[in-house]
Amino acid sequence: MIGPIGQMMIAEAAGPKRMGRVMAVVGVATVLAPVVAPTLGGVILDHLAWQWIFYVNVPIGAVALLAAWHVLPNLVVCLQNSRPLRE
Repeated sequence: MIGPIGQMMIAEAAGPKRMGRVMAVVGVATVLAPVVAPTLGGVILDHLAWQWIFYVNVPIGAVALLAAWHVLPNLVVCLQNSRPLRE
């Protein structure tokens, strides 16, 4: 459920004119993640302790939280002005 909801939020924020470009960026990340993540995990395990696998997510989560904080308030305003999904 996280993937489709995230794509819906991104699509709503991007608008119809930038939809193709935004979905391409999301698609590239979806394709590259299964290749890059195990490789990066192997490098981390070779050079650091296994706990660092979890510490890597802290800055990623912080960046995602800051980005969501700046983008989502605008998205809420857009959704308040739209028609309801069910009447």
